[in-house]
Amino acid sequence: MRSHAIPMRLLKQFAAGEANTESLRMWRYERGFRPVRKASPKSETRTDGYFARPSNPSFEEGIEKALADQIENEVHRELDFLCSRFFVFGDRHKRSLTKYIALLFMRCPGRKEGVRAHMEETRRRLALLFENEEALLRYTMKVSIKEGVPVSIDAFRRAWDKVLATPATVESVQEQFAASLERWTKYFDDHLYHGQWGILHSEPGDPFILGDNPVVTWRLDAAGPSFGVGLHQPGTEVFLPISPTACLQILPAGHPRPVVSRPTPTQINEVEVMFMTRRVYSQTLLPYVDELVQRKGGTLKIGYNCFLPTRDDEADLARMLNTI
Repeated sequence: MRSHAIPMRLLKQFAAGEANTESLRMWRYERGFRPVRKASPKSETRTDGYFARPSNPSFEEGIEKALADQIENEVHRELDFLCSRFFVFGDRHKRSLTKYIALLFMRCPGRKEGVRAHMEETRRRLALLFENEEALLRYTMKVSIKEGVPVSIDAFRRAWDKVLATPATVESVQEQFAASLERWTKYFDDHLYHGQWGILHSEPGDPFILGDNPVVTWRLDAAGPSFGVGLHQPGTEVFLPISPTACLQILPAGHPRPVVSRPTPTQINEVEVMFMTRRVYSQTLLPYVDELVQRKGGTLKIGYNCFLPTRDDEADLARMLNTI
């Protein structure tokens, strides 16, 4: 089964009809290649077995339908309305977009590749934890309190030995990616939902582009921008281009808010390029985007140099074990 990493409806936002055929086409940019205007929303980011789960042959078809019915369709029906300069966010919009943004991040190619780094880091931290009896005792006590039942060190070791024994192979990474995607269909990010929502609009001749890892973040401070910062980190701003003329900007709740930035489309586009796994797309040819792609394309990699675990090893291990 062939599935889209990025929903076809979102890709169509960045396409235009050909004069002779009326088929929708986008400009496609890729490192090592010239830009081409032959990218179709029907085929771009679509690959065999993208959502496949090795342990469940029927999983992919079921998750495709669930994602569409439960999350995507509600947002896609209102995409054009969202792009209007007169649009005002209501509770219903923020609720549906919160789930949509989380889904886009969890299903993107960069995050799929980041599962390998996640698995390797979890195994490394588990190995270190198992070597430190004092830390292991402290951790199992926290698990016992959280679960409301006593958890012994031996029981904890037995439960997680399989993680240590599972290397990050192609099959195991695919299994974990699919399993985590299913869990995230039930997740709701209150920090994002209760944040400050806005829409950036572009001017004629200065459009937004869309990358194959479309949800991007940064934090601005005196030292300059930090890219790929977690959604719950202080000062994080979240961006999602939804058309050449509009880009969502969300400042998650829960932390003191610095001055809100007003980035230009060119600045957002540069971050989209840095986060790309393979390609970015635009409705019209933008030579500067090609220059950025050749120079900076794919330099930010989820799990390797962005969206990294925090320095709080024990607390972060708990989160990692709950999401692997």
